[in-house]
Amino acid sequence: MYVSNSAQALYTSIQKIGNGATVENDTAAMQPSDNQETESIKKYDFTNMTRGQLRETVNNLIKNGEMSLDESSSLVLMMGPKITVSGNSIDASDEKVDAFALLKQSIEFNLSIGNSAAVMYDNKALSALERFQGKTSGINIVA
Repeated sequence: MYVSNSAQALYTSIQKIGNGATVENDTAAMQPSDNQETESIKKYDFTNMTRGQLRETVNNLIKNGEMSLDESSSLVLMMGPKITVSGNSIDASDEKVDAFALLKQSIEFNLSIGNSAAVMYDNKALSALERFQGKTSGINIVA
């Protein structure tokens, strides 16, 4: 079985931590040399995500049972293509968005028109995203 050098370094560090060492004391084992693979820990950042990434992330959270459809319903319009004034749709999947800012704008708007149901769903979505913000979404090991 092939184990990459960086994965081996991570495993060694975990073993040392189990034996009383700390990550801060053993950073050398985690530093890849020029010819080693690099790894990164991916974290959720709903303040700087493309619409396509938001769609993929929310879909994965729903599939994994970590987010309900109720929590995601206010995010649907943020994930899809934008609709222009003339009614034509454009592909905006690469456009970066701040989902928190968009949800807060939606809450303000829905409060102003008295749409309490929409405010409730916006708040559910906001709470769900806050629950995941900054948490690890995966580890990327690049050869």
